[in-house]
Amino acid sequence: MRKEERSYGRQPIKVHRVAKMEEVQLLEEAGVDYIGFHIDDEAFLGIDNSPFWADERYLLQDQLPELLASIVHARPYIETSPEIADNVIEKMLSYGVNLLQVNPYVFTDDSWLEAQSRKGIEIIYGNQYIVPEDDSRFLGLTNRAWPGLYGIELQIFPSESDAWNLLTNPSTEVVHDIVTFSDIEVLATSIPIFISLNYTQENFKDIMKTLSKLQIKGLSLTLSPTQYGSFHTYEIECLFDCLNSLANS
Repeated sequence: MRKEERSYGRQPIKVHRVAKMEEVQLLEEAGVDYIGFHIDDEAFLGIDNSPFWADERYLLQDQLPELLASIVHARPYIETSPEIADNVIEKMLSYGVNLLQVNPYVFTDDSWLEAQSRKGIEIIYGNQYIVPEDDSRFLGLTNRAWPGLYGIELQIFPSESDAWNLLTNPSTEVVHDIVTFSDIEVLATSIPIFISLNYTQENFKDIMKTLSKLQIKGLSLTLSPTQYGSFHTYEIECLFDCLNSLANS
């Protein structure tokens, strides 16, 4: 079921934690390139009453077949919790899905990751973020091996009110002390990254145009009403506002 990526002259768009068939269909119509599902039976059923995301975007394994059947063009991928990872991976492979998103603080054992790679699994590493004061040469992203690497999801300045403006128009007084667009440009030539920013209906078209100059895997949007300082998150309505801003341009 591996789908061809559809860029249509723009950067690919990756949407994570889709939870309804109607959302899948609308995202397909909008030309989204990657559609991700977060599988966690215990979080869905309320057995785990304090999952990381305090929302209703977790899914059951048994919901996968119907959701995957709704995907025509986009490439599907799965994220799951470590306790059930092997079972979920077996199920997703049975449906021809081989793209998995994991979080490095969850899977620290490279031998486990390498075992997935031998099964044909490609891996997106999530939960990587940078703050303005980080030195881009020492982010650690290029200093280690990433078994089965397909891409790294990079949250850029998630705790800032306007990450995009700070990245591209830093104050002249601090420009030498913060990460800039040029630093991201250099990083993108070294390692495949999906970029997450403070996308809005007003800035999405400009970001897409500017990032089209970079060698990146695409733009990433994580769906959740929950807000954390280390994540850019979006309500589904905000996401479609962003996509519509492209369609109307």
